[in-house]
Parts: sequence; structure tokens; C-alpha cells
Amino acid sequence: MLETKNSNPKDALGIKKVPLHTVPVKPLLELGLAMMEGGRKYGSHNYRSIGVRSSVYYDAVMRHLTAWWEGEDLDPDSGVPHIVKAIASLFVLRDSQHMENCIDDRPLRYPDGINMAKFNIVASELLDKYPTCAQPFTEMEPDKSGLVQAVAKSEISEGQPVVYDDADCKTVVPAEYFNPYNLNIMDRVRVSDYVLRWANKKKRSALEEADRVVTLTSKLLDSCGNQGYRCSIVGWIPASEIIEKLGNAVEDTNLPFDVTKLEIGDKVRVELNPYSNLSIDLEGVGGVVEITGKYDKEAERGGYPCSTIYHVYVDEIIEKVNKPEPFDASKLKAGDYVRVYVPDDGVSLSDGVREKLAEANWIVRLDEGIMKLRDEFTPREGCDGYLCSIIGYVYVKEIIEKVDDPEPYDVTKLKIGDRIKIALGDGVGGALRRAVDKTGNIGYIASKYNPCANNYEVSIDDTVFTIYTTEIDRRVI
Repeated sequence: MLETKNSNPKDALGIKKVPLHTVPVKPLLELGLAMMEGGRKYGSHNYRSIGVRSSVYYDAVMRHLTAWWEGEDLDPDSGVPHIVKAIASLFVLRDSQHMENCIDDRPLRYPDGINMAKFNIVASELLDKYPTCAQPFTEMEPDKSGLVQAVAKSEISEGQPVVYDDADCKTVVPAEYFNPYNLNIMDRVRVSDYVLRWANKKKRSALEEADRVVTLTSKLLDSCGNQGYRCSIVGWIPASEIIEKLGNAVEDTNLPFDVTKLEIGDKVRVELNPYSNLSIDLEGVGGVVEITGKYDKEAERGGYPCSTIYHVYVDEIIEKVNKPEPFDASKLKAGDYVRVYVPDDGVSLSDGVREKLAEANWIVRLDEGIMKLRDEFTPREGCDGYLCSIIGYVYVKEIIEKVDDPEPYDVTKLKIGDRIKIALGDGVGGALRRAVDKTGNIGYIASKYNPCANNYEVSIDDTVFTIYTTEIDRRVI
């Protein structure tokens, strides 16, 4: 009950206004997520502009409530609870009514209305006829598998986990089994087959590939009365669908270092969920990020702030990368290998070239020294770069780091079809010199290595020449 204070005259007016403090906050936050999803798909507040049809939103509300009532708690497309999606539909419908652009296509009314009172009388008569109700079969029923069982209170041992209380009887998890309602962040668990039914196609495929094993990323939460955990792959899992605990992702890690004790500046290679929106950004830096802050052990899922993807969780770290030697990207030389990041602006690279670059782990080899590009006599700012493999040309600003040769090779073990860079001596002329000059010193191995003569047959400009291993500068990626 609202009361006023004599010391504050504003209370007398305040209690007569709309009491927004009575609106529960958590469902309101969930509603914000559902409305954000709709806004991203259709445009925020589109319903105010074009109006809505009553029957469409009645159908949407009923579909979500029906799915929830039949045991599906989360909308498989968005991961938002069905109940919240139903509330969002009602909000949109009511808002359209306020905008006076709601199309009222409800059916004709019954002459006497629904007359609910008449049906209530029949319900009361049925209760009188059957005063003792049989035990209903609901989700609150003890698990028939025997992993949980109903026992008398006197049989419950001290410390045994209790998951359901019903008057004179408690449902408990026997000591030899784990309690799915008492798990920790980063625990690895296997979920039931039922989860595959409501997961969308991509999540279902990833879950099957992981043998239905997920990593918990939160403590036990309560979402609209349904207890569960946030987790990898599917986003949310009800505690009732967890059938086995397999260990803890942090405690069971086989990494040769303590993943919770990295320092600012350390570089690590990470592996994200393949369906993460940040996977493309991560590919652009070869999967390597730099730790930029301290370990956050209080977070729902322990991790670090980092470069490129902003935050990395400890279970996403797969190896620690040695810090590369510092280098000046403008002072590299031909033959150096570098990791690059070329922005995907739809112009710089074709899809085929970008795919080849990704296959090479974003590593190219520089073919020449730096090119100082000029516009007449004025340097073209930001355009200095190098001729290179795969993409042809890379700007200095696109070079991330210098790396070792990703595929070191033995010059006597080249394969037919390998592309090579040829370095002829000054005394070599004739047809070979003309062919090499025409192709930019590029040729293709056309035979197996001849150990007696220490040479290969090499195709240059559609003509085959004999090239000695001493005349092979390098293999070209």
C-alpha cells in the first residue's frame, strides 16, 4: 500500500501518478530483446507507420503460447522465451490500437457474448461430481529414468541435493548422480535429445557435431519460471535437459599454461563458435588476438578484454602465441612472409581471391621491395606497399605481422606443377632470358628432380627449359 510522508509534499502528488515501479524489471529487459529482434528484422516501430492486422497478432500470440505450453520454452529462431515473444506481440497490437491504425478483423460477436459465467457453473458442477482429483502428469513429475526418485523426508541424508519439495515427500538426486541444478560456470555437460528438436538448423548441426556437449557460461538462472543456464552453441539450456556432467572446461584443459593467468600484451590463438558474427574479423588476423586487460574471474564466463573481437572467453583460447619480433612494415624485403588484413569492402578483392587468401591463413610472400607510389612528383599517402603472392599487391597499412615461411621446403623435393621464382645469372641470355623476362621470372616445375644433373625441367611461357636448383630463387605461394 502506498503511503505519503509528512516531510515530503511531493509524495502526495507522486502516488497519484502511473506507478511504474510496479512493473517487474527482468521481464521488461527480456521484452527489450524481443523488440530489438523485431526491429532488426523489420525496422523499429514499423507497426506505427503501417499498422497491424488483429488476426495476425492473435495468431502469433497463440503460436508462442501453444509452443510454450507444449514444453518448448525458447523460440528456436531467436533464443528468446516464447512467453516474452507473446508479450511483445501484444505490446505491438496495443500500440497500434493507440495509433488508431489497427485493422480490427476479429469475427462477429456472439449475440449474448461469450457468457463465461455459464461455463464456470458447469466447471463447478464437475468439481462437485469428482471431488478427488487424480494425480496429473506434468513436468513437475519425478523423472521416470530413476536418476531422481521420491523418498520420505526421513530417508534424506545430510547434504543430499534436494530439487523438489512436495509436502511430505521430497524428490532428490541420489548421491551417485550429479545435481543438474547445482552446476558451475565452465562445466561441460551433455544435453538430452529433446534439445535437438527445438534448436534451429545451424545450432542443431553444431550440437550434433559436438555430441550434444555444451559448456555452461552462467550460474543457474531463472527465466520466466524456467531454471537453466546460458551455454555455448545453443545459448540457453533448461537444467532439466542436462543428463550428464563431463568435467570443467578450465580445470580439464590440457593447455601447457594457466589460461587464467595471462598478462596484458600476451597473444593467443582463439577459436570461436563457427556461427559467431565475429568469425570473419578473427579470420582476418589469423585467429590471433592480443590480451588488453586483466582476467575477469567475476564475469559469468571468465575471460579477457582483447583486440579485434573485444573479449575472449577462456574456453575459446587454444594456444599461446610467441610475441613476434618487432618490425617496420615499411622496411621488409622480397621473400619475407607477412600476415595481412584486407578490409572486405566489396572492391579490394574478388570473392575467389579472398577465399584463396583465407585458405593461406592470410599469409602472403613479398615478391619485391617496397614501392613508393607517387602521383607525378607527390607521394600518394597511404599507398606504399609491396608486390606479393595471391593478392598481387598489399599496402603497408594492411600488414599485421611478419611470420616464418608457412611451408618451408627442400629445393630438391619440388613437385610437378609447383610455381617458382627464377633467378638467372647475368651471363644467361637467348630464348631462356626472353621467356623469363616475359613472365616476370615465374615458371612451373614440369618434371621430377634430376639428382645427377641437379636440375628440373621447367615450363616458362609455354616452353620447357632446363633450370638448375641454383637458379631457383624460391617457391611462390
